[in-house]
Amino acid sequence: QIDRFPSGLNKITVLLDRFLTEGNKFSAKLLNDYRKMFEKTIQLLSDLFGNQAFCRRDRDGKHRGQATKIVYDPLMFVASQYAQSPAHQVLVRGRDVLIADLGAMYEQHDALFSGRRTNSADTQLRNERMKEVFGAALKKLKA
Repeated sequence: QIDRFPSGLNKITVLLDRFLTEGNKFSAKLLNDYRKMFEKTIQLLSDLFGNQAFCRRDRDGKHRGQATKIVYDPLMFVASQYAQSPAHQVLVRGRDVLIADLGAMYEQHDALFSGRRTNSADTQLRNERMKEVFGAALKKLKA
């Protein structure tokens, strides 16, 4: 939902407070659906990257540094779109392709995935770069 919030990550507490207020009105079924989506997304990322899912990677697939929110958000956003689909298994089987492509993307867009670039425009750019990487990897794996 962050794409509907113009302040991006700069005022994330406002977004989270608003979501919590609205979330208290959600039905049990919707909350359960969110829980399942979250769990399946985490499972996909665990299958792909183990416990270093939210760390940047180099071209060789080695993780660099610690987990960061700058990586977490776009990775969760994009992975959630594949976690409950047949693409899950395709990505897991071809994880080396995805890891290499991610490493190359992180190197190419180093400034975007480092520092404190938390405005809405940067948030959207990170989501787009992550979508491109997953899409390109799937295209290679299905070819």
